[in-house]
Amino acid sequence: MSAVQSLRDVWYVFGRAQAKFWGSPIRIFFQLFGALMFLVLFTQLFSKLADLPGFPTVGYLEIAVGGILFLNTLNSTMQSANAIVDELNTGYLANLLVTPVQRGAILLGRVLSDGVRYACQTSIVLGIAWLLGATFATGVPGVLLIYLIVVGFGVAWSGLTMTVGLATKSNETVSVVGTLLTFPLMFTSTALLPAAFLPAWMQAVTRYNPISYMSDAARTLMVSGFDGAVLLQAFAVIGMILALTWSSTLWLFRRVVG
Repeated sequence: MSAVQSLRDVWYVFGRAQAKFWGSPIRIFFQLFGALMFLVLFTQLFSKLADLPGFPTVGYLEIAVGGILFLNTLNSTMQSANAIVDELNTGYLANLLVTPVQRGAILLGRVLSDGVRYACQTSIVLGIAWLLGATFATGVPGVLLIYLIVVGFGVAWSGLTMTVGLATKSNETVSVVGTLLTFPLMFTSTALLPAAFLPAWMQAVTRYNPISYMSDAARTLMVSGFDGAVLLQAFAVIGMILALTWSSTLWLFRRVVG
């Protein structure tokens, strides 16, 4: 099959996923509302922390934005899994498989669509944060790196939720597993507070929590500047998660299409 046909297949799957997402105004509204709610509530609730001795000199808004970016992303990856479960259970995927469309295009088109969705959500969070007064120490290059980290992490983590979805074919199971992972990961990381302000046992846990590396990278880009070591750690974690989760997703997907 020609490269042009492969691109057409990817474009078809991508376009359908995008149309389904943008065709649901209520879903877009809740994406915007969720970002606004978390930003406003968390930044108001913990605003006085910035007055504590030893707290970073920036306001709590800049501290929280990095964590909220990945809270939204974790929630959004469940939508990725739920979409493919719906396609399995409604028979759409079975119908698609009897067409000449390439099998790899089905996943690739969806991954690209999810990446666009994660980028749009990031724009919402960063835009609201800017309106609330957040500053970006690294300017446009740093903001672009934040986009890259969020999208990379979202694609990598969606491999886990899609593994659950393909294995169970149940939206309820995807939602339960996703929720059970999201909040422990958020509250045992440096997403909402610097490590120095966490209990000693939690500081130890944060070293093994991928959300800590993501949040620290985004926060560093917003607050202090480019830190090669922090960024390298974040991308290394993304790479490890990507390799682990998508190897299982691809294996399960081959079983499904077979």
